[in-house]
Amino acid sequence: MREILHAIFYVLRGGIAWRLIPKDLPPRSTTYSYFSRWRDDGLFGRINHHLVMADRERIGREASPSAAVLDSHPSRASG
Repeated sequence: MREILHAIFYVLRGGIAWRLIPKDLPPRSTTYSYFSRWRDDGLFGRINHHLVMADRERIGREASPSAAVLDSHPSRASG
């Protein structure tokens, strides 16, 4: 499982095509199968959410923000 994660990180970090995964990592079909299943199940979003909460707690803040700021600045269409 660790090697599959290594292969996924290799593709995502390098911005390369799945077909360019080196031969010393698991096959691209296996790697992409796990990646797409985890992506579709929302696993990466859940991991990110927990890491953000843990980091906020690490620096002494509440795990979940109590407020949010939204930018409502209108943008112009160029043309």
